[in-house]
Amino acid sequence: MVKYLQFLNVGTTGELQEKLGSDGVCPLDGRWSLGTIKSQARMEIQKRKKVASDIVGYRVMVGERCFNATCHIHQWVRSGTVYNGREL
Repeated sequence: MVKYLQFLNVGTTGELQEKLGSDGVCPLDGRWSLGTIKSQARMEIQKRKKVASDIVGYRVMVGERCFNATCHIHQWVRSGTVYNGREL
């Protein structure tokens, strides 16, 4: 079982999209609880602000392998983010 954070940003048309490359993913320990994962996500966003200031949220992804982890168990989007013309 693989768990990782997939960071989100706002695309040019205003929709949420997954960040690409190494700035967009953070591997997690599969034994962590959702509360621990949420606090780890906040710490990772703070660490990445200098190089990836456009992060507006994240998804916790779970799957058998990283390339086919299609389900997410938690999603968070920063308040004040404009998504499809409305503020979240």
